[in-house]
Amino acid sequence: MHSSERVGDLRNLGPATTAWLAAVGITTSAELFAQDPVAVGLAVRAAGYPFSLNGCYALAAARLGVDWRVLPEAVRQDLQLRWRAALGAGQRPRRSAGAAPRRRP
Repeated sequence: MHSSERVGDLRNLGPATTAWLAAVGITTSAELFAQDPVAVGLAVRAAGYPFSLNGCYALAAARLGVDWRVLPEAVRQDLQLRWRAALGAGQRPRRSAGAAPRRRP
């Protein structure tokens, strides 16, 4: 992989994620891989996009060149702990814009 490879050409990163990354100044693999996936995810959320823990998995898997669904369990657990800690214990993850609100019985 070269440092000039476009983020959109990386495995696991689709058009929406690519656009969100560009919005925070990340357009190449070198720019992406120079940063921690959790830090990148938090920057994207701070910019107003619905980035999630699965996005962190995708960023970490892109770095390893594997599908995000086969990311090693130790890596997944580490990302999960750090993502949840960064969001704060009392803060619920954001729902995507298209998700229907949950109704209480």
